[in-house]
Amino acid sequence: MNTRRANRITRGKRWHQYATGDAAGRPLAEWLYVSPRFPRGVPADPLTTADIETQWAVALFWFWENMTPYHLDKNAAYFGFNTGALPHSIGSAGPKITGFGQAPFAPPRFNAHEILVEEFRDILPQRLIQEVADALPGSWMWKSVPPVADIAQEHSQADIQSEILDRLASLEEKLDRIAPIDAIGRTHNCPPEPINDREDFPPVTVAEKREAMSLLSETKSLLSRNLVSDAANLATQWKESSLFIKLGAWALKTIAEGLVQNAALPYCLSVWSDIRHITDLLLLL
Repeated sequence: MNTRRANRITRGKRWHQYATGDAAGRPLAEWLYVSPRFPRGVPADPLTTADIETQWAVALFWFWENMTPYHLDKNAAYFGFNTGALPHSIGSAGPKITGFGQAPFAPPRFNAHEILVEEFRDILPQRLIQEVADALPGSWMWKSVPPVADIAQEHSQADIQSEILDRLASLEEKLDRIAPIDAIGRTHNCPPEPINDREDFPPVTVAEKREAMSLLSETKSLLSRNLVSDAANLATQWKESSLFIKLGAWALKTIAEGLVQNAALPYCLSVWSDIRHITDLLLLL
């Protein structure tokens, strides 16, 4: 396997350290590819022989975790050494910051095929890579660097808590756009420009949204009072929350049915991803 590709730091993977005494022949640590089918991740080697639905789910989730449609409004000069304002990129093809006043003029533009080939050439069949790329037309650019939960290194408690709060803010914004339905299908508390005003969005119930919002509020409250151990204990509740389970199952079903162009799929996976990260980060506390 090409270690440069398989071992590079990206989103959509988590670094796993194996305990002493695990199966012989297994590396001491490796990257696990995350997807709704395997929230805790699956190693690259088993992925090579996994069923097509699993391979599709992993490739799509990894791609949407790392890439975003190319934004022409970002195609402008950046001056000074302000890393927070730069469109950071991952990997050897990304923009480089070489010193004060030497920021890149524009983020690189990519097509889906070249990005997927670079990551999965030694893992997934070439025909499947092409099929996934065909479902992702247009130009793409890298998102920011991965969150701390996905990087193979030790992190300070301050970094972990900061990342949790960032994820909670992201999730809260997304949940605000989801209009839940009642038992007979009527929407309630419909927000401005709701994301699920289309039939292709999974039906999120009032109870499911309320449960997620309650967990979100409780997690923020505990962290604000520095009750770290109590916040960490919420990881299981996040992992077993109805919304997390429903969106993951719906995404897998949508991919299995070949409905990859469903506009709601990336949004649902982004909500699922936020909850997955919150769970992993709480376990690091």
